Amino acid sequence: MAGALAQAEKDEALREKDRLLAEKEMLVLKCTAQAEVPEEKALQGDLEKRLEEKERELNEARQGRGHYEFIYNELFSEARAGLRNDAVAMRHYLRDHNSTLRAAWEAATSAQRQRGIVISAGGTYSTAMVNAFVTVYVLRHHLGCHLPVAIMYWGEYEQDRPSDELQAFFKDKVPGVEFIDASKLPYPPYQRPLAPVKPDGTFVGQVLFLDSDAHPVLDPTSLFDEASYKQHGNLFWRDFYVGDVGMFSVTPMFAVFGLEHPWTNPDSQAAQTESGIILMDRLQNWDVLEWVLFANAHAEVIYRTTYGDKETFRLGYHLAGKAASFQQSIVQFHPNGSVFFHHRTPTKYERGRRPEHPSTHITARASPAFGSHIVHHYLLEKALDDVDAQAVVVHHMDCPYSLYDWPAAQLECAPKYNETQPGLDQQIPVFELPQGSYFQTAEAVGDKGFDLLEREGPRR
Repeated sequence: MAGALAQAEKDEALREKDRLLAEKEMLVLKCTAQAEVPEEKALQGDLEKRLEEKERELNEARQGRGHYEFIYNELFSEARAGLRNDAVAMRHYLRDHNSTLRAAWEAATSAQRQRGIVISAGGTYSTAMVNAFVTVYVLRHHLGCHLPVAIMYWGEYEQDRPSDELQAFFKDKVPGVEFIDASKLPYPPYQRPLAPVKPDGTFVGQVLFLDSDAHPVLDPTSLFDEASYKQHGNLFWRDFYVGDVGMFSVTPMFAVFGLEHPWTNPDSQAAQTESGIILMDRLQNWDVLEWVLFANAHAEVIYRTTYGDKETFRLGYHLAGKAASFQQSIVQFHPNGSVFFHHRTPTKYERGRRPEHPSTHITARASPAFGSHIVHHYLLEKALDDVDAQAVVVHHMDCPYSLYDWPAAQLECAPKYNETQPGLDQQIPVFELPQGSYFQTAEAVGDKGFDLLEREGPRR
């Protein structure tokens, strides 16, 4: 009994510390946003003292053991065991309520528009919101895309709410955009809270999820009519990395559920998943999305076993018994081979700062070894600095190629490069973008959208 009471006190101290840390984080963000109001700084100081007290209580509970040993050996192992038990219960629930749940998804998606785009971005001046505006500006004013767009934010946090002025600016400059407060959406009682993959968590049945900095360079409407998408109801894109590499390893996450990961076979050429661009028919994959929701709602375990939500969609297909239906296109390209997206991971737009240089080169698809050394959108100079082997530049004048057929471009201009070859003893081709290409034109239009936001958008 005494041991149980001690454990209960330790658990309560940890819960209280987590709550105080969350409260502290909110105050810090609020102080930053509101020029550090004195009263809030005083509250923050009080929180610091209470956190110190809780830390002392936790130190006593550890009984002399090291901090990391305590956290991982006790708390994490318990959470991992709890997740396994929850997964068993979830599997039984989905099996026993299959027809009821599918009917709920059918009812929800039938009441929604058929196709659309969802972008996650919050705040008024945030980098995410700046890039969201640029993305929609390019869609509307250059690519001729008329798909409805929703900007999803978490309004429970004041700093994540877009101002009325910003929403009016979007309405005036890029029509057909809806702002949705995900924190106000109801959640299934059998799941932990998470949006927007649940039945009524988005406004369309078939959705293209985009990171705010994943800018299409061609109209994405055609993706919904691709044969592979229509057959399987999903299309994912490859990340630059191939294999179970470094910080992106998924082995621990799959092991939690007793599953073999895609790279159990050392000869597997499966690529890591790009989680910033996802095309999904939510009704066709409702059971997968239930598992994706389940995994991400247990972030205290999952996000310690893999890199955020990055591979949880692939995991969802495995848990739903649909691993063979997981469709993955090549990096940032349309299934027909054309260069299709520009995911500006290292070169985002920010208020007061436009990316310094336009894109001039694009690399070939990475081999497992190269994928560990360079990132897809690095400029040539950075690629040469980071790659152990010498890159070879393919000049458009020497080997004219088309961005509409990237696989053919690699075969014609860099026939010796083999992306499945291990090691770094081959030259990776870095293609010079042709002047005036549609890729660069879309990028230039994005710059115009950014300049418009800087000139006429909400001021701090």
